[in-house]
Amino acid sequence: MSLERMAFKTDLTPIDQMWTRQLTIGQFAAGKSAQPFKTVTDYNNWLKRLDAYCEWLASC
Repeated sequence: MSLERMAFKTDLTPIDQMWTRQLTIGQFAAGKSAQPFKTVTDYNNWLKRLDAYCEWLASC
């Protein structure tokens, strides 16, 4: 199954129940995982990344 999956273009499936950018963004937004919000600057930097993510979504 893994070999078959490698041949499938995952960028053609925008939603996957396990591993998607949409789920990752939601996890990052909590501010408690890979990028904790320890300062106001951290949060403002997150908002900038979120704006870039929204631009990326609009371009798809």
